[in-house]
Amino acid sequence: MLQRLFEPELYTAAITFEVKAFLSSRRAKMSPEQAGLQHFNRNRRVPGLRRSEVADLAGVSVEYYAQLERGNLAGASDSVLDALARALHSTGIKQFRHPVVGEIDLNFETMQLNADPGLSMTLLSAPAGSAADDALRLLASWAATRDRPPATPEPR
Repeated sequence: MLQRLFEPELYTAAITFEVKAFLSSRRAKMSPEQAGLQHFNRNRRVPGLRRSEVADLAGVSVEYYAQLERGNLAGASDSVLDALARALHSTGIKQFRHPVVGEIDLNFETMQLNADPGLSMTLLSAPAGSAADDALRLLASWAATRDRPPATPEPR
């Protein structure tokens, strides 16, 4: 039984299934907004990104992306796989409620740290000039002045 699991045909079928499941599920979970795309048609037939949108983000043709999504990785270069990973990595918007500044919507990006498998880092940011950026600047200035000792008047 174990010997059958290591037959090349079964291994290839397992990899093909994993690739298909990963690419299609990641594409379905990411909205155009999360990918930084604007869309004008509110009547989307797919829950996430279209194949053409992923292909554009990764810099490959739609036909080539469809081939990869079917699990056919033969000949796929590292640069193509890296581009797909960048296009489908975990990003989005996280909402926070702060008692001083209220609602803050921050962009987040999660990256895996290659130096330590299983460890990831999540980065939070606010677009420059946005309400969230203003709120973070207010909090930063408030925190900086809060820890300073009170100013003493200079002697006259």
